[in-house]
Amino acid sequence: MTKLSFGRIILGAAVVLILLFLMVPVLIVVPLSFSDTRFMTFPPPAYSLRWYHSFFDNPAWIDAARTTLTASICAALLATPLGVCAAYAIQNGTHWIMRYLRTLLMLPLMVPIIIVAVGVFFVYSQAGYVNTLGGLVPVSYTHLKKKNTDTDMRSQVNCC
Repeated sequence: MTKLSFGRIILGAAVVLILLFLMVPVLIVVPLSFSDTRFMTFPPPAYSLRWYHSFFDNPAWIDAARTTLTASICAALLATPLGVCAAYAIQNGTHWIMRYLRTLLMLPLMVPIIIVAVGVFFVYSQAGYVNTLGGLVPVSYTHLKKKNTDTDMRSQVNCC
């Protein structure tokens, strides 16, 4: 049996603390969603499906959820192949332009998302794409998902 080093113990404790920090809000919000009170009180005095019933009875919420689901699925179907292709081309490409392409594709990691969002809004407002699904999918979701896919795939390609 191997002896655990002090660094390993500290790392394990840090991981447990971070996971607790991330999970505690979920462990509080989920029971609150079943509360029958009008205002949030923890712990809930009684449980009901009042808020879920209210959500599913409101057509505006259902329409918003449908739009989000549609945009997310379309963006995932666009961003995943684009990200995989870009990661593969950047990692295995030998052409001199790959260095510049890598820099161009890594720009979303370097530019704060709020700057990108404001720029996209101004371009979309000029083009008439504001408040349309056709404007929501290509840049906002695909941009964010492609960034994550590209970074993840590059790390996978590097390890093999």
